[in-house]
Amino acid sequence: MIRDITIGQYYPADSVLHKMDPRAKLVGTLVFIISVFVFHTFPGYAVATIFLAAMIILSKVPVKFMFKGLKAIVMLLMITVVFNIFLTPGKVLWQWGILHVTEEGLKLAGRMAIRLTYLVIGSSLMTLTTTPNQLTDGLERLLRPLNKLHVPIHEIAMMMSIALRFIPILMEETDKIMKAQIARGADFETGNIIQKAKNMIPLLVPLFISAFRRANDLAMAMEARCYHGGDNRTQMKPLTYKKRDHVAYVVLVAYLAVAILAVADDELAAKLDSFRADTAAAVAKKDAAIAAQDYEKAAQLRDIEKNYQEQVEIERDNWRKQLAQNRGNVTADDVAKVVAGWTGIPVTRLTEDESQRLLKLGITNVLNTACPTMWGLTDDKCAQIPTHKAERVVTTLTDYRSSPEQDAQMLTMLQKHYREVYVWLQAVEDYACLRQMDAHVTQNLHLIQPNLRDYTALLASGGIDYVGTRLHGGIHAMNMGCRSLILAVDNRASEIAKDTNLPVLPRGGNLDVLEERICSAWETQIDLPTTAIRQWKNQFRETDAEKVP
Repeated sequence: MIRDITIGQYYPADSVLHKMDPRAKLVGTLVFIISVFVFHTFPGYAVATIFLAAMIILSKVPVKFMFKGLKAIVMLLMITVVFNIFLTPGKVLWQWGILHVTEEGLKLAGRMAIRLTYLVIGSSLMTLTTTPNQLTDGLERLLRPLNKLHVPIHEIAMMMSIALRFIPILMEETDKIMKAQIARGADFETGNIIQKAKNMIPLLVPLFISAFRRANDLAMAMEARCYHGGDNRTQMKPLTYKKRDHVAYVVLVAYLAVAILAVADDELAAKLDSFRADTAAAVAKKDAAIAAQDYEKAAQLRDIEKNYQEQVEIERDNWRKQLAQNRGNVTADDVAKVVAGWTGIPVTRLTEDESQRLLKLGITNVLNTACPTMWGLTDDKCAQIPTHKAERVVTTLTDYRSSPEQDAQMLTMLQKHYREVYVWLQAVEDYACLRQMDAHVTQNLHLIQPNLRDYTALLASGGIDYVGTRLHGGIHAMNMGCRSLILAVDNRASEIAKDTNLPVLPRGGNLDVLEERICSAWETQIDLPTTAIRQWKNQFRETDAEKVP
């Protein structure tokens, strides 16, 4: 067992972890150990397990050698598990006399066993891949800010490094002394625990003498080499961060982010478990009160039970709102900044439009003319488009990115506010989308054949709005003098709307916003890039006289 202690030993190998800066390994080990003691549920420990397994693989240290260090703490693990199982109060699962096993005790015992195991493996992984000199230098550099408080950082780092290095040395010395005494007739195996402890006493004197001798030899060696600590001491191999160390910090930050999310889930789970336990206790007391025909007390316990159930729902709602708020606070610029930090691409390159990208590529004849189908939507044309809701409406569906649920919500909304609802099937496939909906949604709809002639005739009849998911179906309706509202299913309509003020709302967005837009009065104002359109047209005119200024 003495030889099974791996903390403090160094295992030479050619791996990524061995080549990493000791500061990165120290910080990573500290973060990992803290996260293990913060986790409380299975998802958290699953994250820690995946992270630890990946580090073991990268270290190229044999797995058997890594887990050999757990033999030294088997007794401590057993004592910890037994005490937590039998001495933790909670819901009793099994009882025999004064001994009882609780559900809370089993959970706590499992958590403590995992924590101790991961603590030993994580610490061993750091020492197995880091030499004592590297460890001393890393500790000194990390604790250097404390020099301003006149803390002897170098001496502290040296002492910690020597202490770690002496662990395997003293264990090996103990093993040699035991074998020497066994060869002389000493017995360390027989007898009870107390007798075995007494048999270990003869080991202490030679072990202490050996330890003092080694410490004295080390001190003399350091003095013979003119060693002295302090700020002016230099290093033969100064620590410098390499690319792999920066990558390691990025991975560590990602692990930390996942750990924070897991901890948040753990806190919510702990609160819900507490409320459920209180609810179960209240229900048990209520049933006992009913059995005893104490109905007044049963009514009071019923109120307590309802209160706990309401608390559970409140916690869940708060968690959902927090998640929604966090998602809503993230913008495209935020995503661009994060991607830029990972890839090194400037943020502006991730958010600029296509014309700017082409200009930077050396393509100078770039003109944003908007879609040619919109060129007829001049200010005079837009002024002729009605501002108020009509009595009839025509809508469209699309088999591209079909969403029957969102389309059904749109059709229900239109039937609520319009006397007649027409559906123009721009393509035969759109009919399949319509058939996926319930009959009560589609039974009062008027279908228009999938050809432009019938659609144009309907728009020309007047007194009709357009609200649908077909981009050019809406643009054609505006060209025919109809008020139109396009529901974007991809970035085509939304990007055109940014440049031209095309009336666009996202499909599947807030239904209240859609309803307000349908019922309210608004003017159609299209901002056409007239200068760019003229420049584009002029390149096809033969003479300057034909060109439009």
